[in-house]
Amino acid sequence: MDDPLLLSKPRSRTIGERTCIRENTLKKRWSRYSLLLWTLAFTCLIASASTHAQDTAKPAIEKWRPKDGIYAVTGKDFTERCENLGDFSVELGEKTITGDEWSCDVKKITTDFGAIRLDLNCSDVNLEAGIPKPSPDSREMRFEETMTFRKVDEKSLFIRKSQNGKSNFPETRVAYCPPKAQRAYLESKAAEAKRKAATTNTQPEGAKW
Repeated sequence: MDDPLLLSKPRSRTIGERTCIRENTLKKRWSRYSLLLWTLAFTCLIASASTHAQDTAKPAIEKWRPKDGIYAVTGKDFTERCENLGDFSVELGEKTITGDEWSCDVKKITTDFGAIRLDLNCSDVNLEAGIPKPSPDSREMRFEETMTFRKVDEKSLFIRKSQNGKSNFPETRVAYCPPKAQRAYLESKAAEAKRKAATTNTQPEGAKW
C-alpha cells in the first residue's frame, strides 16, 4: 500500500496565510537576533568592568615602597645584626640610603609591580680605597650606582645593589628590623644630628673685614 502522505497533494495557502507565516518567521528571527545582541552587550559590559577594576588596582601596587628604617640580612644572626643598627637604612623621605661605610643620595625612583629601582649617587670608603687618587687633596669620590627592592611580604624583600656600576651580584633577602631596634636607630640618628648641629655652632667664624 502506498504511503498516504505521498499520495496526498499539498494544500494551497492563501496570500493572507503566507503573509502571516512570513511575519511569524521574521518575528522568531528578530527575537533570536535581539537575544544575541543583548548577550553580546552584557559580555562587553562585564569585560569592561573587569578591566576597569584591574586598572584601578594597579596604581596601589605600583606605589609600593619599602618602609623607612633599618634592615638586616635574614638568617641566624638577624637579631644580632638588628641590635647593631642593621646592615643598611632606608630613608626615602630624605632620599638617602646608608650602609656600612657607604652612603647614597637617591636621584631617581622607578616603580614597578611590587618592586622599585633607585638611581643613586654614592660615597664608598672601601671602593674608594682601591682607586688611586690624582692627589692627596682630591675631593671625595662619588659613584653612580643602582639598587633594586623586590617585595616578598610586608616585612621582607630582596635587594640588589651595584658596586662601581656593576650589578652582577645575586639578590639578598633582608627583613625589616623589630620595633626595639628601630627605636634604637632613631635615637642614634637624633643624637648624631644633635652632635653635628653642636659642631657647626662651635666652629669659629670667618674673618670680618
